[in-house]
Amino acid sequence: MWPKRQLSVDTKITTKIEVHTKIIKSSALSTRTKSFVVVALCSSIIYYLARRSERTERSLSFTDAARRIKYHRIPTVNGTQTFRAPLLPICSKQIQYWGGPTFNLRDGKYYCPDINCSASFTSQRSFSVSKKSHVIILHHLGNWNILDFERARSTGQILAYMTRESPPLSFRSKDLSAFDWTITYRSSSDFPIPYGVLKKSKSTFGPNKNWAEGKTKLAAWFGSNCDRMSWPRTTFVKNLSQFINIDMFGKCGNLVCKDRTCLKKISDYKFYLALENHLCVDYITEKMWRNAFQNDAIPVVYGATKSDYEKVAPKNSFIHVNDFLNMSSLASYLKVLDVNDTLYNSFFEWRNEWDVETTYVPEVITADTLCSMVKKLVNESSSAKDTTAWLKSCVKATLPKPV
Repeated sequence: MWPKRQLSVDTKITTKIEVHTKIIKSSALSTRTKSFVVVALCSSIIYYLARRSERTERSLSFTDAARRIKYHRIPTVNGTQTFRAPLLPICSKQIQYWGGPTFNLRDGKYYCPDINCSASFTSQRSFSVSKKSHVIILHHLGNWNILDFERARSTGQILAYMTRESPPLSFRSKDLSAFDWTITYRSSSDFPIPYGVLKKSKSTFGPNKNWAEGKTKLAAWFGSNCDRMSWPRTTFVKNLSQFINIDMFGKCGNLVCKDRTCLKKISDYKFYLALENHLCVDYITEKMWRNAFQNDAIPVVYGATKSDYEKVAPKNSFIHVNDFLNMSSLASYLKVLDVNDTLYNSFFEWRNEWDVETTYVPEVITADTLCSMVKKLVNESSSAKDTTAWLKSCVKATLPKPV
C-alpha cells in the first residue's frame, strides 16, 4: 500500500499513484511486470518532486506565504539565503532597471528582513511597467529619453541616475536635474558603487615577507583611452619614461595587451601607474584597486586628490604624483624604493590587516542594494536634491614640472 498521506503532491500525481496501485494489486500480472510498474511509478514520483522543488526554488512569489511558508528562500547574487519571516511583508516596492549593462541579479521579488518589506526587481523596458514602479533606475548607457519619463511620472516616483563613469564620459549632463537619486562611484551618492573596497584580511603574511622578490621589472602602464581625457596622460607617461623604464601596454603604448589575462603581467613589476582619464572627486577606479593592489604592485596614482585616496586606500599604500615638484624627483623616489627592499616592503604592511575586493558592472546591484532603496523609500521623505552638483566635481590638472 502506497503511503499517499506522506506525499505532498497534487491531484495529477495522486491519481497516477492510485492507478498504479491497482495495477500492482492485480493478481493477473506477473511479479516481474509488477516490478516494472513499481519502478515506473517511483521514477514518476521522483521526477515530479524534483520538478516541483525546482519550481519552488525559482519562485520569488509570496503567494500563500502565511499558509505554507515558515521561511522565505531569498535569492542573492552569491546564492540563496534563508531568512525567518513569520509575517507577510508589510510593504512591497517595485524597482525597474532601464539599462545599460545587465546585472547578475535576476528579475523577481526579494525579501528585506530588517524592514519586513519586499523589493520587486524588473529589467523589463516597458512604460506600462514604469507606471507601476516606485523607483526607475536609468543607466547612462541605456536607450532612453528623460522627457518620456518626466511626462509619465507618477506622484512620489523616484528617478535614479546610474553610472560608473566620470561626468565627462557619462553623456547625460543635460538630463541630471530631473533625477532624485544618484548611483555612482561618489561616496556622497545615494547608493555608492565604488570600484573597490577594503575587507578585513583572512591571511597574515608576517614580517619576513619580501614583496620585492621575483619582481624583475620596474614600472608598467596600461592605456586604452588615449584621446578622451581632461589631461595629457600619455604625454605624462612618456615624459616620465625619460627618467625610468616604463613598459606601456595597450592602444596608448607599444606593447600588446589583448585581454584581461595580460593584467597578470603586472605582478612582475614593482610599480603600476594608476592614472585616471579624468580628475574628479572620488574617481578612483580599477586602475588602483585591481590592476595595482590585486597584482601586488605599488600604485603611482593621479586622478582624485590625495585626501580622496587617503579616505579609501590603506595608509602608506600608494604614491601620489602631486607629492613631487617635478618628474625627476618622482623618478628618483621610485629608484630609491627599487633598491631598498625595506622601504619597498613598508608599502605592503597593510596587507596583514586588509584585503581588496573589487566589483565588476554585473555585480554592483545586489539584493542588499534593492533593500537599501526600499528602506530609503519607507523611512525618508522625498526632498529636492541638487543631483547636478556631481557634474562640477572635476578639476584641471596640476602636474609636476618635467624637470
